Amino acid sequence: MHRHQRSIFDHPQLLSVAGGPLRVYQGGPETGRPPILLLHGAMYDRADLCWLHVADQLARGEEGHPGERVMAIDLPRHGGSRPWHGTLDQPRLEEIVIALLDQLGIDRVLLVGLSLGGAVSIGLTLHHPDRVAGAVLINPGGIGERLAQHGLTWAYTRTPGLDRLTASVIAGNEAWVEKSLVAALHRGADTPGFDRLLELTLAEARARAENGERAMDDWQHAAIGPSRIKINFARPGEADGLATITRPTVWLHGTEDLLVSRTEIDAAVAATPGARLVVAEQAGHVLAVDRPEVVVREVRALADRLAQGFEVSTDSTAPAGRRQADPGMITKMGPKAFTGIVALSRGERIDESTITPLLEFIDARIDCADFRLIVVLKALLAYEDHLSEPTRQAIRHSVLRFRYWMDEPGTDGMCHWSENHQILFAVAEHLAGANFATEVFVNGMTGAERRDRARIRIDRWLDHRFRHGFSEWLSNTYYEEDVAALSVLIDHTDDDQLRTRATMIMDLIMLDLAMHRFGGRFVGTSGRCYEQQKKDPATADVNPVLALAFGDTARGDHSKIDEQSLSVLFALGDYRVPAVIKEIANDPTPVTIRQSTGLDLDEVEAEFAGADPLHEKAMFLWAMEAFTNPESINSSTAVLDAWPQMRGNTFIGGLAPFVPWRRTGLLPALIHTLNPATRGVAIQRADIVTRRTPHWMLSSAQRHHPGTFGDQQHLWQATLPGDLSVFTTHPARPMFDDNARNFSPSAWVGNGIMPDVAQHEGVLLVRHDTRGRPGLLERGRLRLSHLHWPRGRFDETIESAHRLVGRAGESLIGVLALRPIRDGSLDEVISDGADTAWAVICGDTARDGSLAEFSAFLDACTLTAEADGIRLQLPVEHHQPPEHRRPTRYELRRRGPWLVDGDEISTDFDRYDTPWVNSPRRPVALRIGHGPHELIMDWTTARREER
Repeated sequence: MHRHQRSIFDHPQLLSVAGGPLRVYQGGPETGRPPILLLHGAMYDRADLCWLHVADQLARGEEGHPGERVMAIDLPRHGGSRPWHGTLDQPRLEEIVIALLDQLGIDRVLLVGLSLGGAVSIGLTLHHPDRVAGAVLINPGGIGERLAQHGLTWAYTRTPGLDRLTASVIAGNEAWVEKSLVAALHRGADTPGFDRLLELTLAEARARAENGERAMDDWQHAAIGPSRIKINFARPGEADGLATITRPTVWLHGTEDLLVSRTEIDAAVAATPGARLVVAEQAGHVLAVDRPEVVVREVRALADRLAQGFEVSTDSTAPAGRRQADPGMITKMGPKAFTGIVALSRGERIDESTITPLLEFIDARIDCADFRLIVVLKALLAYEDHLSEPTRQAIRHSVLRFRYWMDEPGTDGMCHWSENHQILFAVAEHLAGANFATEVFVNGMTGAERRDRARIRIDRWLDHRFRHGFSEWLSNTYYEEDVAALSVLIDHTDDDQLRTRATMIMDLIMLDLAMHRFGGRFVGTSGRCYEQQKKDPATADVNPVLALAFGDTARGDHSKIDEQSLSVLFALGDYRVPAVIKEIANDPTPVTIRQSTGLDLDEVEAEFAGADPLHEKAMFLWAMEAFTNPESINSSTAVLDAWPQMRGNTFIGGLAPFVPWRRTGLLPALIHTLNPATRGVAIQRADIVTRRTPHWMLSSAQRHHPGTFGDQQHLWQATLPGDLSVFTTHPARPMFDDNARNFSPSAWVGNGIMPDVAQHEGVLLVRHDTRGRPGLLERGRLRLSHLHWPRGRFDETIESAHRLVGRAGESLIGVLALRPIRDGSLDEVISDGADTAWAVICGDTARDGSLAEFSAFLDACTLTAEADGIRLQLPVEHHQPPEHRRPTRYELRRRGPWLVDGDEISTDFDRYDTPWVNSPRRPVALRIGHGPHELIMDWTTARREER
């Protein structure tokens, strides 16, 4: 099948602007934010060359950041913007861009300019600040005093006809063009998309010659004077120089840039108010091609800052204000610890300015401030003697003024209630209170009072995790947060029983990590998982913990730990993984793991009968993210009634109008009638099957509320060597536009409507039936499902209209689709229809033969829709011994059982059903055993024993 990734460059517009033709490329959604305008460089550059790997990423968006409206233009006498008459110098180019904005009815743009485009962007920012929201300037022109061979270059530009002759010669020498392009790029001919880049460069060279144009742009001819560059916005004393810029700017510089020096960049940044400098290694002048991910990251970050109302202050005496607007997931999940904490642990003095951004984040009470607070508390509790007195006082100030729980005065955007946040806030309050026991915190409580009340929340949290498991099951993001909180609690609490129980819960997290580990990654089904970590397991937040717990990274070796991640707290902590769990992690024996974790909503009422309805039942529901379900709405409005300050919270303030309805008893019926899509945010019980072999791992949540709304639940994944992941979702659009909630569900995060999934060993069926009734806040239900199929990571694939087969090393995977499949974007395969289904079969070459043989086996399989479900029929594997043959018939009934060869397979699991630990749900004790080692945990007596 031929697959083409749709691009904004596929459908250009040719407009007549300011007296000439201008080719314009546009893509991405209307967001209400200023569009991003991309301006390329000089000479043989053009939009689809310079921004080949940038424009589409910005337009499409990804987990944690929605797509942006993106525009790119071929500057006059580049690409499709030909012919033009007259001199195209700096003022003329600025005039043309403004005319384009006027013609398109655009008030302001976020400019992104490289080289010549950077110079134009600087000029626009200076001369038309009302049309510019901000600018990302990439190795820009217009900031240097002289060229390396200045006199010679000036003479060249002044020799009549020489530059046109040069253009003609270059057009006829393709080998020279290729050699020059290789030299200009950091990775040379190994640059991704090099063939396309070369094709576009050669086309530009030919176009210049055919149109009688010069090799250099008019801007260059006009700017190069006999002794210096005429256009230098960084020159001291310039009336319209960089010192007068009033818009936020980010400057990007490639360390291998031979045209714009680091000295020039540093001087320009120093002269520009509020400027930020980002230096990119392994990048030259064409940084957007060498390191497109840096450009995308910084453009998105600036767009987020602008959305929060960020402005440049030219008053150096103005105090920094408290910024409480939600900055978006990229910022919140950014650096959570500080560079130097490892050196601090060794007793070394550090540059303590790296701690300041964390304290500012904490003081602003932005969502995820607790991630930073636990780190600075660790620094204070463990390394106080190595911190200066001003830093100790700054930490003390932030700790005493923090808002640790929802019942305290104040309104902010912090999320206190999700499973990982609850333990982080409680541990922080407990340890802060213990450390400052006699001091009075900002809400009037003493530290001792804080210590004791937080202890109650910690006890409840630990107890629920032992008895019920994690609601955020197998999360390769949020397990890192849990580990961080427990690490610091284990190290610094004075309460022995609390330490022992915290250690037991850490053991259970390590057990999850060990059982669902493949290729050194944590890659199971998950209650909360994001796009990047699903598509590329190497990027999962919890990976450093796995490396320390089970891999080659030795305890005490911190060289491979990112000091800005929360995993550093595990690295610096005293906890040690029990030998039995290490053996489980590294056991190569093929194994099937079954476990149940969490509670369903219809179990909560009975489970918490007689418990504190506000502090225990409601908080358990909120740890499940169950806010607007018939089973939870009374508890949610009770919280807002008891703690009215929470009605101003970014996440849940929208529930405030329902508070007066609570006493009518009608809220559950009202929620049922309205059927809000937010019901899918609730993370309910998961019955998990994971089949782990040396060649592949297949993991899924069985029959997890199919046909209901979803959010971040990742219900199945197959993983092969090389961080190769395969999974399906029902793509959806986020229910909200604000930064706090605009990232899920989405194309690859969670599901709009949850599918029916069932697995037996290495065979899985998934049915995406999206025909249920619509709901409030749902934004246009898509009638399709799609598969993540990363072709580039397979060694070979065979594909047809209903079938995909791939090999990675000795590992095999086959996917059958009920309906015909078609191309989507990169690594996306789409199956259209309101009711779609997929079958997944995992194998290996030792068992199933070559890819061609496995493909032939798949050809003999059939996936069909039956009156009451779907059915997968496999041929009998006569070449296999009977005990090794796959079953031949798998049936997933819509309202009936999961059948394998006619036998009903239960999907109602015990807490643990594994070769190493077995237990019913709600255990009070556990025994984990492997070989000669075992771990005994008795929750009632708080006894933990390793043998």
